[in-house]
Amino acid sequence: MLGVAVPERISLPGISKKSRKAGGRGSPSDVLEALALKEECDEDGGLHEMDTVYINLDKRVDRKKLIQGEMKQQGLKGRRFSAKSGDDVKDSQVARSWHSRLNCLYDKKTIASEHTMSKGERGCSGSHLALWKQCAKRDDATKPMLVLEDDAVLWDRSGVQFPELCSRLIRAVEQLYDVENEPVMLYVGCEVTQWRDSRRVVVEGPPVMKLREAEYLWQTSSYILWPAAARVLLAHLPIDSPTDCYIAKLVLEGKITAVVATPALAEQRDPYEKGDIKHTNIYNWEEAKVEKAKQVSREDSRRQPATRRHTRRLAHLARPWPRAAKAPRRTTLPTRPSRTLTLVFTLGGGGVRRLKPRRLPR
Repeated sequence: MLGVAVPERISLPGISKKSRKAGGRGSPSDVLEALALKEECDEDGGLHEMDTVYINLDKRVDRKKLIQGEMKQQGLKGRRFSAKSGDDVKDSQVARSWHSRLNCLYDKKTIASEHTMSKGERGCSGSHLALWKQCAKRDDATKPMLVLEDDAVLWDRSGVQFPELCSRLIRAVEQLYDVENEPVMLYVGCEVTQWRDSRRVVVEGPPVMKLREAEYLWQTSSYILWPAAARVLLAHLPIDSPTDCYIAKLVLEGKITAVVATPALAEQRDPYEKGDIKHTNIYNWEEAKVEKAKQVSREDSRRQPATRRHTRRLAHLARPWPRAAKAPRRTTLPTRPSRTLTLVFTLGGGGVRRLKPRRLPR
């Protein structure tokens, strides 16, 4: 974790801001400075070596073409991992149910409930779990793995492509943490719901990037992990929730350190939509319907006492009037000595209604 003595800024070899005091673009001093930076970068080894893997279902050829196009555009080389289905995953590795009580602490619109994990969620968890096993078995504890899902969109910043930016971030994380022994995960794209604190580490550019620890976060479309972190993820099996919630729980408990790069270098294409995973959590657009139903129920309960009184009154009027009861108000006009013309006024839904006069018997 980021301690008190961590640096506020990190300067990486071969990367520095352009000096405005130089003789200008193409000047001798500018050329010499560029050559010196190139030699320093070459001595450092250039791009950091990392294993890039993207997860893709066999039937989703369209997504395979999309992620391959993203990688080709950014000059990123990697290999494909055939995604697992829910039926291929053992119950000892991925559970069949989960509870969303933890999400309610960070998303007030999430309803706490017991859910049955869908086949897509179990297959996604099983795919990530298989890659964690591959990473954990490595002999070189310093070699990280970049895990991408086939709906990831990769970005470049300030003309610097995605692989170079990831390499810079990896070198910065390795300066801050003992990645061989500490379980550290580097997120280059995610949704952070709560930061651990306000401390940031600035990675010099261009482009200037920042590293910050998260307390709770979602999405697993693009992250980098080292073997030490992979072993910790495997030590707490089974996965008892969707993959991102499972990792977030370990981050919250302090078993994993989640370092997030800002600005993001990747994002998920149409998150929670147009995919093969049926999400069992109740999201805000579904919760709005639930809240509307609850509001209607509350309004009905407020009107219920008045409705009951009105029903009792109607039932009372339907019964014959007892002798001791007070008769309705009548206006009596004299006609003949033997008979009386009675006008009865009643209060209806449209106001006062006057009935036709009728003659009463003697």
